[in-house]
Amino acid sequence: MNGVLVRRFHIGPVNARCLTAGRL
Repeated sequence: MNGVLVRRFHIGPVNARCLTAGRL
């Protein structure tokens, strides 16, 4: 549950790129 809140709170251009790179 905390992970979801942290992810929503840490939404940003840099984080989005990191998440996309990690997913790919």
